[in-house]
Amino acid sequence: MKDQLKDGEAHVAVQPQPPASDLSRQIESAMVKEPLDRVRCIHLFGTFYRCNWWAPAAGPASRGGGFDWATATTHRVRKSTFLNASVDSGRLVIQESAAPVARD
Repeated sequence: MKDQLKDGEAHVAVQPQPPASDLSRQIESAMVKEPLDRVRCIHLFGTFYRCNWWAPAAGPASRGGGFDWATATTHRVRKSTFLNASVDSGRLVIQESAAPVARD
């Protein structure tokens, strides 16, 4: 690196920003859902998240249990939205970043 610096230039120490804590699970719990919905939220970057509302597809009832590969074949994304979330004074603050996309 020294050979890449010109005479008189100083080294600049860049401090990486600490990663934002992942609030995905708290956001999922806070979202309003219909009775059969499963809300899944992922942390994109910084304070931005994407949430999908999964609902059973029309047809035979799906089996209960966890969210696994079979769910993807028996459920569909009913709604999807981008969120901006943070914690302020111990409270979860969620703001919608874009208009929700409803799929019918």
